[in-house]
Amino acid sequence: MSNITSLHFQAVTHRTLTSGAADLLNLGREYPLGYQYFRTRLHTAFASQASVEDEEEIKKGIERAEFVKKGMISCYDRDIRPHCVTHSLI
Repeated sequence: MSNITSLHFQAVTHRTLTSGAADLLNLGREYPLGYQYFRTRLHTAFASQASVEDEEEIKKGIERAEFVKKGMISCYDRDIRPHCVTHSLI
């Protein structure tokens, strides 16, 4: 891969991850077990993937974060928060 393409991928990925993490943190404010519990779990999940450098693995991680976000929104929209706790969010 060329250096320019790699830099572009890094910039787009960084923006995507930053906005995705911020969205998840905002959703976590309504988490039934509390914001601090959610924030700690989210941080652990992101930190455990910090060393991933393969583009395909990064894309899979972003897709996983989007899946979690959609699941949380779905639970909140239907007001079934107790069921969200049992769902493996992070």
